[in-house]
Amino acid sequence: MLHNLNLACGTDIRQSTPEVKWTNLDLAMLPGVDLAHDLRRFPWPFPDHTFDRVIAHDIIEHLPETVATMEELWRVLKPGGIVEFRIPYFNSIHMFNDPTHQRFFNENTLQFFDVGSAFRKARPYYTTACFRRVSLEISVGFLRRSWRLREGFLQRLILKLSKSIGDLTQVMWVTMRAEVGNG
Repeated sequence: MLHNLNLACGTDIRQSTPEVKWTNLDLAMLPGVDLAHDLRRFPWPFPDHTFDRVIAHDIIEHLPETVATMEELWRVLKPGGIVEFRIPYFNSIHMFNDPTHQRFFNENTLQFFDVGSAFRKARPYYTTACFRRVSLEISVGFLRRSWRLREGFLQRLILKLSKSIGDLTQVMWVTMRAEVGNG
């Protein structure tokens, strides 16, 4: 049976099935939440290598310690486990509208945790967390419509344009796999 963690789930409660056990965690003990915990407090209340998958939608930008958070995700994931982020793009209106957002992210921010990236290779001492980026998708909004783009030429073009046209790229989905290693 797979064991998955729904991090900072709010009202997005995932139901367990015979194949997948879900643990729904949030700061508040809302209906359907299995465990209330402040993610700014380390260590999180799980043993090492507990989860096969972690859903981290709309949470990492709220946490002040990105490196410690990534190290904690790596600790609770099984080797080969997956973490799926949904993060507002750094110059999106979604990033600025919420006064609880503490950190800004672009397509390169999480590369420092990817053992195969040039960012990580240049600064391997930043962290002990070892991940490999599996995918990067972006949500592009224009003329009241939204499209989700996978990696490729069009995505690279939109990301370049987004640096000067605010709110063109709205949200990023970044999927990373936990790697065996010690940083």
